Amino acid sequence: MNDFMKTLLLDALKAALTAFASVIVNAMMARYMPPHFYNMNEEDYP
Repeated sequence: MNDFMKTLLLDALKAALTAFASVIVNAMMARYMPPHFYNMNEEDYP
């Protein structure tokens, strides 16, 4: 395996990990934070 392929593979892996991490973080936020933290429409909630 030459260096070019190695670099390409590492970049793809990093991109996939970053996307995966951001999806996880977003899901955790949506699940554990009360809505008013990420929703500016306060009147929708009593």
